[in-house]
Amino acid sequence: MVPSSHPFTVVVGDDFEPGSAYAFDRAVELVVRVPRSLLHVVHVVREGTTATDVHRLTAMLRVYIEEKCLAAHHPAQFVDIHVRRGQPAQEIVLLATEVAADLIMLGARTRTRVLGLLQGSLGARLARDAPCPVLVAEPIGGRAFAPGLHVST
Repeated sequence: MVPSSHPFTVVVGDDFEPGSAYAFDRAVELVVRVPRSLLHVVHVVREGTTATDVHRLTAMLRVYIEEKCLAAHHPAQFVDIHVRRGQPAQEIVLLATEVAADLIMLGARTRTRVLGLLQGSLGARLARDAPCPVLVAEPIGGRAFAPGLHVST
């Protein structure tokens, strides 16, 4: 059992796609409503990615997050940025475990249902292996800035 002094912690997977931006926006909306909450954003790169590229991605993510947090009136210092090497599902689960996450959020990917069945989905792998609930945020009706959340299957 996590002590009550534990902050509400959300991990957001980011892959620089529109769905990730939507998930991040919804995560910020959530954490600004919960006192003492923390937000961790993780981007996973392939093994073998150079340290220079990791540093560049981290800097890009930091600028993006600072702009988003400023717009949402959420202090960016409560957002931790992680760029990891490896398989996305494994790295997100590992981070969620390390930070004792209460929720993992992902953006819905746009692809056909058949392709999703053949490839498997990150959301399904996380739902199976994650130490906490996983929410896949998708705009209602597919509109990029539609309000609201729903769980996508």
